[in-house]
Amino acid sequence: MEAEKRECVSYKQRCAVRTLRFSANWTYRQIAEEQKLSLSTVFDICQAPSTPKKPKGRPFSLDTPTRRRLVATATMSAAYRRMPLREVAAACGVQACEKTLRKAFRMEGYSRRVARKKPFLDERKRGLRLDFAQAHQHWTKDDWRRVIWTDECYVWLSGHSSRAWVTRRPGEEFHDDCLLPKFAKQDMIMVWGGILGGRKCEAVLWDKDNWGTITSNISKKVPCVRYSSVAS
Repeated sequence: MEAEKRECVSYKQRCAVRTLRFSANWTYRQIAEEQKLSLSTVFDICQAPSTPKKPKGRPFSLDTPTRRRLVATATMSAAYRRMPLREVAAACGVQACEKTLRKAFRMEGYSRRVARKKPFLDERKRGLRLDFAQAHQHWTKDDWRRVIWTDECYVWLSGHSSRAWVTRRPGEEFHDDCLLPKFAKQDMIMVWGGILGGRKCEAVLWDKDNWGTITSNISKKVPCVRYSSVAS
């Protein structure tokens, strides 16, 4: 059932309705019969403020099509996501200050955030990870407790680590264009460790010159690794 259309009431008729109500003290029904209006329309006119409220402040300078064009440009590739908002606006031919641009992107659900750093994965490595996940998706907790889980911490000996900012929505932190790839470096020290079921191994200072890179045969390279119970 379609909604009933609202009656079109002129400004002169609205004034007459309010005068009959507040000056002559007519009832809503009398006014409705006199002005040929519905009872609900008369009630709404009398309840509305006599002077309509004016919107506060100036209207926003960037309309919806312009905002969507800015977002489409900022998210078209990884390079554009890392581009400052002023440069994105310049590429679109839009002149606006930094504050206005931030508000425009926020209205569309986007903001500037620090890029997550993840190891670089080419198509071959992505395929291998997908194959592994599909092959082990039915494993139980007991199956996984027989797997050694390892992790490492790097200490950089030179250079510096800087943060990269990208334009994205909440939840897009692992989008390919929002990630900052990491590549292997030589000027670093690595501390390695692992867990197996309810046990943990001693921390190992990795000697890359003598042991090479980490592989699945780590026990052969580091025979001194011992596992102890994990404190509950």
